[in-house]
Parts: sequence; structure tokens; C-alpha cells
Amino acid sequence: MFLLGESESSREDLSVLIDRYLTVNPMERRDRALLTELVYGIFRQRGYLDWLIDHFSKVNLHPPIRNILRLGLYQLLFLDKIPPSAAVNTSVELAKEADGMAASRLVNGLLRNILRQREILPAPDPKGDPVAFISVSTSHPEWMVRRWLARWGKEKTLQLCRFNNEIPPTTLRTNTLKIKREDLERRLKEEGAAVTLSPLSSAALFVRGVPVSSLPSYREGLFYVQDEGAQLISDLVDPRPGERILDLCAAPGGKTTHLAELAGGGAQITATDLNVDRLDLIRENITRLRTPGVEVSALAEATPADRRYDRILIDAPCSALGILRRIPEGKWRKKSSIIADYA
Repeated sequence: MFLLGESESSREDLSVLIDRYLTVNPMERRDRALLTELVYGIFRQRGYLDWLIDHFSKVNLHPPIRNILRLGLYQLLFLDKIPPSAAVNTSVELAKEADGMAASRLVNGLLRNILRQREILPAPDPKGDPVAFISVSTSHPEWMVRRWLARWGKEKTLQLCRFNNEIPPTTLRTNTLKIKREDLERRLKEEGAAVTLSPLSSAALFVRGVPVSSLPSYREGLFYVQDEGAQLISDLVDPRPGERILDLCAAPGGKTTHLAELAGGGAQITATDLNVDRLDLIRENITRLRTPGVEVSALAEATPADRRYDRILIDAPCSALGILRRIPEGKWRKKSSIIADYA
């Protein structure tokens, strides 16, 4: 419940919030996996969960009680391994602790009512109100649905929204300065991961079944967690040994370290970011990966008038609407004005 509450007010990614929580509250692998599934799953399905809650409850709900209902409903509707009675009883106890007996009775009644109707739950009319239907059934804000319907039509919009709700694999980038991809694949399998090689990026692997940040190979700096698409950007830059390269919006350092690897450690790379507070993230990743040839500096120091670079990478801030599958919290934190803000 703490994570659900904190995620409402924080602008940090869910992955950061979860990692920080687990650092302070260590868990066994199975419990870590369940916690991650619950938090990410609730954000993926939040629109649908909230619509059901508002349909079955006609009272204003305090934020903690709404989160408890989201937690209980997600378990009832999307998790097969948790008995319905356990999901309901846990939610009732949480409500009692948070807001007393009245809240616990409300939670108990609403969850059991929905449980009885689970096979015939209501939904918006797909013909009468297609925006509401797609918005609720795929858990996307109406402004996104309207925008995509106008641009792509119903079928492509449904396809995109459903894709955004899929659970993505964890994608790793091989630190090719330290190990070959095939050797990393073998090492990860020895550490208990299910591994698939990417067909698009020569350094990428997809892994499942393990918390990668706890692996010895992670601590040894043999890989970096990075989307396949992000890896392809550095491939396009095509850095060469001996070149001077500027990574202008570098934090947390994924593309910086990849550029160094692609240049065989022989390029001179300057990494900077508009947010000075995030420069330490770049330094941390350079240290873990033991990446050579990288200087991290403030923006003014990295861009004096008399300095010249052979290549400059500007991964400018954007709406991030293209990666909602990985950051489902983005669906509920972003407003329609974000498109104009980043245009």
C-alpha cells in the first residue's frame, strides 16, 4: 500500500520506487515478483479498476481506500493464484487499519458484489460511446483514445492500447567491452534466467524469471538494462575510435556507455545533462560497467564555444507515449498538453 500511495504523488518511475522500497525492505524472490506484479498490474489496469469502483460505489472514496479497492479488485480479476477469499479478507483488514470499520464494510461489500458478478460485469456501450468503451476496456485515458482514434481509427487504436498493456520482457545490453553476447547468454542461464537473443540488436538479450539487479553478472558490470529501441539509436550514431562525441541529454548513462562500447573504448565521450542532479546516475553506471573514455561534466563545461565534436547525440526529453508498455504509470501522470509541451 505504501508504494501505491507514494506513486500517486511521486514523478519517479515505478521501477525506481520499487527498487528503493526493496532495498529497505528485502524480500524473497517470489514475494518480490508478486509485489512487482501487483504494482505494475494496478497501473496497467487502473482505468478499468476505477471505472468498476465508481460504478459499484456511489460515495466519495478517500485515496487510501481507493487504492485498497484497486489492490483487491486486481487480485480478483487478474490473478489466478490468489484465492478470492484471501484477496477480499486482506483488503478488508487493510481498510479497517486505514479508516475504521465503516471503510472495511464498504470494501467488503463492494468486492463481494463484484465477485458475484465477475462473469457479467458491466462495460460502456462500444457502439454508443466507442471512446469510453476503449478507454475503460483497455485502461487508457480518454484524451489518448480520442487522439489515436482520430489518427488511426478503431482497430489500430485497440491494437495499440492492448499492446501497451502487455508485460514486456526485461531487455539487457551486453557490455561488449567485457563479454560476448553468447557468453553472457550462457552466464545468465547458469544464474537461472530464461534468455532469448534479440533479432534486431546484436548486443540485446531478453530475460525472464530473475530480478536482474540481484545477479552476480549485474554486479560485475556484464550488462546494462536497456530497451532494444534505445540500443538501436547508438548503433545509428556509429561511433568510431578516436572520435570526440557529445551525449547531450545523457542521464542515466545508457546510451553514453553504449557509445563507448561500440567505439571499442577508444572514443572520447563527454556526457552531460540539463539536470545536474542526474549526473551522478551517469557516474554510477560508468563505474559499474567500468566504461573507459567518458568524462561527465555540467552542461556549460561540456559545450564551450571553442570545443568541437565529431558526433553529437541529443536524446531530448519527450512525451514517452511510445513506451507506455514499460511505464504504465505514464498513462495516468500525463495530460493532453504534453504533446504541445514537447513539440
